[in-house]
Amino acid sequence: MKDYKKTIFIVIVIFQSIVVIILFHEIKLISNNTLGISINRIDSNKIKYNIDSKLEYFYEPVPNSTFEEVKTWVPYKVKYTINSDSLNERFEYKIQKDQGVFRIIAIGDSFTYGLYVSTINNFVKLLEDKLNSENRCNIIEKYEVINLGMEGYDTQYEVERYRIRGKKYNPDLVIWYITDPYRLTEKIREIQKTLPTDTPGNFYGSWEVAYKRINNLYSDMELFNFQIEKIKEFRLKYYNGPLLILAKKQFIDLLKNKFTGKNIYFGLTENMENKSKYRLPDSHFNEDGHRQMTEEILRELKGNKLMPCD
Repeated sequence: MKDYKKTIFIVIVIFQSIVVIILFHEIKLISNNTLGISINRIDSNKIKYNIDSKLEYFYEPVPNSTFEEVKTWVPYKVKYTINSDSLNERFEYKIQKDQGVFRIIAIGDSFTYGLYVSTINNFVKLLEDKLNSENRCNIIEKYEVINLGMEGYDTQYEVERYRIRGKKYNPDLVIWYITDPYRLTEKIREIQKTLPTDTPGNFYGSWEVAYKRINNLYSDMELFNFQIEKIKEFRLKYYNGPLLILAKKQFIDLLKNKFTGKNIYFGLTENMENKSKYRLPDSHFNEDGHRQMTEEILRELKGNKLMPCD
């Protein structure tokens, strides 16, 4: 009888352990998809592959395009304008900076891109407006903040985007917002290619299924280390100037051990990401969230003395 009870107890413990493991992975997935609304159902008509990329599935917005996003759960009209360099921008930017211009490049995923807010209302453009309207620096005539963000990107794609699009702009500062250190976009696309397309216009099959498989194949530390290696590549090959990385504490703590004292600065994003009033139902920032993110970045820039005249 005792052996029977012991067996039952062990079975229950094993079952509970399995449930906990499953929930852990589900929580990570839900953190990017709070209401089951995919954040990466990328319309194939709005993107194009870049044949100059070394990555098989590297994609960018279609240049010189304008389109609107209509979602029942987004309480305002969204309009994106993509310039001739495939950037979510209202302006064209000269390759050669004018005298007196301080140029910032923002890289990241859909949060930096400004998914579900109009181009003029994402934090990159709001930051540009704020810096220019409050400019008190005599040696700076104009600030330019250029948006290289794109939905679905991981650090590897963000580095590739900078190599292809950003490096030529010769920025004085780069701001890198890393929202998801668990993402491996190239491998996710490989898996998606094998899945049935569940909705017309989708970029291959289900992002959620592919994302979950990646998280089952790799440990958190393996995923973290992949991102760290790509940041090292970025610093060694493409940009070694002032860099502000924004991320959650767990990832920032790992980065500090690798990059402290190498002209890299860090800012935490928990204050923003944990407040539901700044988020849409799918977890992306709403317009208020982008306004608040602008203020958070300004504080980080000033606190780290990353701006001229500070």
